Amino acid sequence: MATPSSSSALSARDASLLLCSSLALVGSLLVSPSMPRLMASVMPSLHIPSAWHSLVSSTPALAIALFAPFAGWLADRIDRKHLLVGALSAYGVLGVLPVWLDSLEGVIGARLVFGACEALVLTVCLSLMADHVQGPRRLRLVGQQAVVVSLAGTFLYGVVAGVGAATWQMPFYLYVLALPLVPVIIKRVKASAVDQDMALPHRLSLPALAAGCALIAMGMMLSYAVPQALPTVMASLSIESNTLSVLAITAGLFCSLLGALLWRPVHAVFGTLGCCALLFALMAIGFVALTITADYVSLIVAIAIHGFGVGLLVPTALALAMNALTPSTRGRGLGLFIGCLYLGQGLSFAVVLVAADLGGSVEVGMVTLAVLAAVCALGSGLSALNVSSASSTCTNAIFGDSGE
Repeated sequence: MATPSSSSALSARDASLLLCSSLALVGSLLVSPSMPRLMASVMPSLHIPSAWHSLVSSTPALAIALFAPFAGWLADRIDRKHLLVGALSAYGVLGVLPVWLDSLEGVIGARLVFGACEALVLTVCLSLMADHVQGPRRLRLVGQQAVVVSLAGTFLYGVVAGVGAATWQMPFYLYVLALPLVPVIIKRVKASAVDQDMALPHRLSLPALAAGCALIAMGMMLSYAVPQALPTVMASLSIESNTLSVLAITAGLFCSLLGALLWRPVHAVFGTLGCCALLFALMAIGFVALTITADYVSLIVAIAIHGFGVGLLVPTALALAMNALTPSTRGRGLGLFIGCLYLGQGLSFAVVLVAADLGGSVEVGMVTLAVLAAVCALGSGLSALNVSSASSTCTNAIFGDSGE
């Protein structure tokens, strides 16, 4: 374990856990652009509807949403380090497997099992992070997690955009990056680092866990709504350039990174509920700005505002959930959290379609989502005001707002 003198530095153990979880979080997004060509290579003589491309792309996310709670149950009963080593090894192998498969059923099956491994990697990594650090150091690590995810997503998206145009197989080979992390985990991560008597909290806080799960599900649903609606919005502006589309997505990723970088000082000032109110307010403003955008510049501004709110989401929800769990319930609690994260992500597509169908257009659908985000912001803000008038002891016990 890191010594007190090094508590402000990122240890090799923490860095390896951050890299593992970040690679797993962005892994499913790497191969989405390659799916049409993968499907064409598997079934070259058939015209495959685009819905099948979306199905195969979303298969790991569906598997994670369903399997993550069970993965958490395993993490509370099996040595977490050994579980992570096995899951990470399988992740690296199964990720690249579709390159050599020649049937649609095989590809879907491999992606389902891959998603289950991804759920194990995420759940166990987060559980081990919570095992090793507490208090302000845990908040620092949660903030670093969000930053590393944003950096990894931006970097790997750039790599995929560059090499994916040349060959559809290359993005799948990026999953092999997980394998060199296995010996690092074996060497640097301890199997158990929890003092049950000293670990906080001493009791499970179900209200805080439920709040964290609800926050991440709602937030992810609103986060992924913008990428889902972006093609339609750009078409309404008569913008058909793929380069401009990539730049718009990159702008959102960059602002998400900025939000993650600023999360700790924002959290120190506003607390957990204040962060919730702020991130939902930024999302609401971003949705409204998308509906009134008149040119490409205003489109980028809208995506940037929304992206900053997205950057605050994961660390806020993760800190809330982590601080609610005891050592013996961390696996199950964080498995439930991961399941809600991917459930919200999966629901975003359906929510955009339903909102657009009810309103008659994607623009009206964006207004509907803006109202939903605004209601969440108002509720969080009012709750923050109520909590601020209560004792700090009650606040720390329920919401885990540790001092910096």
